[in-house]
Amino acid sequence: MEISVVTRSAFKGIGVKWSGTYEQAAKGEIRTVHQKFRNELDQIKNRVNPNIITGLSYHNDANSFTYYLVAEAENLDFIPEGMETISVPSYTFVTSSYEGEQVHEAYTQLHQWIEQNGYILDQDELHYLEEYPVDYNPLTDHPHLKIHIPVKEKE
Repeated sequence: MEISVVTRSAFKGIGVKWSGTYEQAAKGEIRTVHQKFRNELDQIKNRVNPNIITGLSYHNDANSFTYYLVAEAENLDFIPEGMETISVPSYTFVTSSYEGEQVHEAYTQLHQWIEQNGYILDQDELHYLEEYPVDYNPLTDHPHLKIHIPVKEKE
């Protein structure tokens, strides 16, 4: 697993929002929302990278979180009906690509790398950013994504 540290500039996204429990997510609710959003992507006319869908995870408490699936947009001038906007500030991320069945293992490895390499989590707001290829089918394909965990250097 190749791991790197990258800084990503702030960006604006247009997409859909899901809120629920970890149990609901484990049962596949996010995959269903992801597939529906894939079918609506063409409504977003000002996409910056038409080949990527971005997932943003914001943890609300110990049992629930909010997840956005968005397309990065040049501006927020036109928001398709039923979609929302989000502005994400610049972050430094520990990142790695992953393909397989055990996504949680990739997250565990990334967290171990963070602890061993002089970084700490920077998850006051955003907990995780995931990038999916636009042709990824969450209902039938093995997970294939790029994982980003916000970090900062230990002081």
